[in-house]
Amino acid sequence: MNIQRPEVSKETILSASKIIASIVDGNAEEISNCYYPHINGYELAKGLESNYCWDIHVEMIEELDGIQYEVDSIHKKACIQWVIDEDIKPPLEIGTAITEGVIKGIYKHDAAMYTVIKHGETMENRHYIIKFENAIAI
Repeated sequence: MNIQRPEVSKETILSASKIIASIVDGNAEEISNCYYPHINGYELAKGLESNYCWDIHVEMIEELDGIQYEVDSIHKKACIQWVIDEDIKPPLEIGTAITEGVIKGIYKHDAAMYTVIKHGETMENRHYIIKFENAIAI
């Protein structure tokens, strides 16, 4: 696959920060500057308090906790649009053995991903999610 999947960018984080800033009546750039992947509301609040002297309260922490959801949501939309714009198709067929296991289907809840049963898996309904571009046939 030559065309690369969109990554979480500074613009993605700033867009998510603007959503959260509008809820907490705060500064989006400050939120963006304190963000790191998989941060929770408490950690974000502590960063904002330490770096920008925010006056934090419990309700704000709950709202700040939504930052990761917003980043993931914006990124997912970008990936879905990438699939549409670039006409991304599964490069491997269902049933193909790959390094991680055997492709069992297309994951319907995200863009350009397979469901895979790992080699030796004994639980019938357990599967893993692998990006199209990371699936290597064996």
